[in-house]
Amino acid sequence: MAMEWTNDHDIALAREVLLLEPYRHKARTVERGKVWQKVADNLNSHAILRFLVTKKSVREHLKLLLDKYRARMQKERRDSGVEVEETELDRALEEINEKWEAAEEQDILLLNNKKKTEEDRAMGEEVRKRACEKLSETMKRKGEGEGSSEPSKKRSRKGGNDTIEFLREKANIDMAMKQEEQKARREEHERQTRLYELALANQQQQQQQSNQLMSLMFGLMQQIAGRKDS
Repeated sequence: MAMEWTNDHDIALAREVLLLEPYRHKARTVERGKVWQKVADNLNSHAILRFLVTKKSVREHLKLLLDKYRARMQKERRDSGVEVEETELDRALEEINEKWEAAEEQDILLLNNKKKTEEDRAMGEEVRKRACEKLSETMKRKGEGEGSSEPSKKRSRKGGNDTIEFLREKANIDMAMKQEEQKARREEHERQTRLYELALANQQQQQQQSNQLMSLMFGLMQQIAGRKDS
């Protein structure tokens, strides 16, 4: 039998998500699955509210809450001038939504950087392959010229021009490869710097949120205790 979700249940779920942050792990990974399981376990052992959930049900219910929240925000933006009082759940969902989108953007950035690195590596391999082929052709022509029983000045001149052309092309290729490697190193350094700054900001924000959540949970427990006493 499915449990009934009340506003208090929704708030408790949102708090657990903000505390454990499943969006910090990539989608469809073991790590994210473990976090969702931890969310479900914490809710099922809640000291005040009764939960009967699984990691799948909490994940699906949060998605439902976020979909409703996003739809409501879009409607409010269309209805300009209409102010709606924010609830605790609204504020929690807003924070979850912002963090989830930021995490997805970071995943896209990492994926694009990985793709760029693979493309640069493939281009470098292609450049090396062309250089080797060009060198092989030049050496082959030179060998044929040296092995001829009737050498000519014209062939020697042509062989010399081929060698000069190869050396010039090789120098250009080496310079282009060096520039690409320097560019790749700069981009990797910038990426690592961005990731470090994001991780530091997330750590500071997580600590601040943890303090806020503890305060909110204490307030909720006092409210529920007051209802029981009355």
